[in-house]
Amino acid sequence: MSFSIDRNKVTEGEIIEVSWAERDADTVTLTLNNGTNRSTITVDKEGTKKFRLNRVGKTTVTLDTTIKGKKRSKSHTIKVSAKKYDTYQRVGDNKIKEWFGGVGQKIKNYWSRTKYGWSIMPKDKKQASTSLFIIMAIMILSSFFPATVFFGLSLLAIYCFYILMKK
Repeated sequence: MSFSIDRNKVTEGEIIEVSWAERDADTVTLTLNNGTNRSTITVDKEGTKKFRLNRVGKTTVTLDTTIKGKKRSKSHTIKVSAKKYDTYQRVGDNKIKEWFGGVGQKIKNYWSRTKYGWSIMPKDKKQASTSLFIIMAIMILSSFFPATVFFGLSLLAIYCFYILMKK
């Protein structure tokens, strides 16, 4: 009895080719068993057949013959490994990444210009800027308080702006 399979390791979805020959046999059957499903087909005394293996794990292919009432069988086991999928990319993902990349670059540029501007700013303008920031924070918080407090802080903010803008 001759019985062969073209390879013993495949990736799921690939095709194997089984070849056999037993001229004296009364019956010949091929059985595929992947651990979940078992399929048996009756075949000619010799030939080849192709099978697509779709289940990861081990698949056993068995050739059973009957010659004058005596049963003989041969088996081969094929290891089926998982298919490696390429990463996919949704339509429009590049545009989103480019947009976020552009925004990130703009923020970096703004931050570096701000740091440079702060480093060359005269001391009195730095003090005015710091005071202005504090005053603005107080103004926002004090908007829940009486209008006179808000008005007084507004006058201080205008004064700080004046200091910042003069040469």
